[in-house]
Amino acid sequence: MSKKEQPQRNDIIDPMAEIKKRIGVNILEPLINKGYLLEINHAENCKALNENLKNPAVIYFNHISGDDPFFIAHLFLKHLPNRVGNLIFPVSDEYTIFKNFPAYATAVYLAQSVFGFQMLPIVQSYRLRDDQLSKPNKEELSQKVFELGRRFVNTVNEELPKGATIIVAPEGHRSSSGVLQPAENGLGQIANKLQHQQKDGFISDALFLPVGIRYETHSSKTLNFNPLSKPKIAINVGDPLNISDVVQGTKRMLSYLGLNDNEQFISRQQLTTYLMTRLSYLLPEQMQGVYGYQLLPDTLAGRFELAFNKDRKVGVFDKKSQSFIL
Repeated sequence: MSKKEQPQRNDIIDPMAEIKKRIGVNILEPLINKGYLLEINHAENCKALNENLKNPAVIYFNHISGDDPFFIAHLFLKHLPNRVGNLIFPVSDEYTIFKNFPAYATAVYLAQSVFGFQMLPIVQSYRLRDDQLSKPNKEELSQKVFELGRRFVNTVNEELPKGATIIVAPEGHRSSSGVLQPAENGLGQIANKLQHQQKDGFISDALFLPVGIRYETHSSKTLNFNPLSKPKIAINVGDPLNISDVVQGTKRMLSYLGLNDNEQFISRQQLTTYLMTRLSYLLPEQMQGVYGYQLLPDTLAGRFELAFNKDRKVGVFDKKSQSFIL
């Protein structure tokens, strides 16, 4: 698509934005106040995203529990109301099936029908690394990965120049320990796409906003809602990063680690790793996991991946030691 053909977002804010915000806040805020002690730190970092509506934005967060998307939705509706009109939120295809996950599937339905959010189903790549899948089932899942992935990429390509906001949990699966797991490379793929769209003149810039979630008390990987003993959660909003920040920051990271053999080419994995290190800064050292300083070179080398262990739980597999470390 040429620059002239590329659709642009209207300068006028979505006329339904304020109504959607009030509905969302009036639903989510009472529920959150009833069952959690939620603290949002540095919400002022959302300001740049509110002021630059023509520029696309990516909000990304660490994933610990089933509560997390509700906290991120609350943050979005309360502090980024001007962006309500064009939101893309990838979700695991399994969580869109009511009989499997009724609460989550209902939330996905409401997000689509009430707010008009594009809740796009995806299949995480680690699910293809399941040794217990039969060959026909793996082939079927591979086809699903391709079809849903193509739909997601096509939607992103079309909507980003209109100023869309993407909200994503890059790890692709909850971390039961709360420690950062290796992210899939979709985040870096989006960064790479935005870099090319800027170069080709389709967008002037884009912003990435890392959001760190920390539970002081965490008892469930599903929902921790508890009116009798409210869990305390801190949401830390990081500094927004533009495209140049991400590219130059990635180059500095590689140079610091002595890995900048090809300064002209930055891979999706390298972009993902840099963005995840920025997320790790919002968390205590014990939660930084594979993005902590000691493991960062191995993470860049692709040493770690998500996989199913013998108990059919998803964990972090160390390809060097051939064992699970988380």
